[in-house]
Amino acid sequence: MTPMRPDWTENRLLRALPAAERRRVVGLGETVTLDVRKALFEPGRPVHDVYFPYNGVISLVTPLRDGHVIEVATVGNEDIPPG
Repeated sequence: MTPMRPDWTENRLLRALPAAERRRVVGLGETVTLDVRKALFEPGRPVHDVYFPYNGVISLVTPLRDGHVIEVATVGNEDIPPG
């Protein structure tokens, strides 16, 4: 089975780049599949990776004093065709 190749134009940020720059940025990366609820970044820790979602969303969450966690933003397309 051939792995699915992403259509990078589905990511609005990458689509906004000139074609040559988009090819350069995409060429430096790799396609990954993320597990649901996987923490991509931790407060106070160095950032080693950058994600450009083309299928699904990444949630930005913040902990509350009472221990609950709330979603404060999403990045990506949630069942919305790029446009």
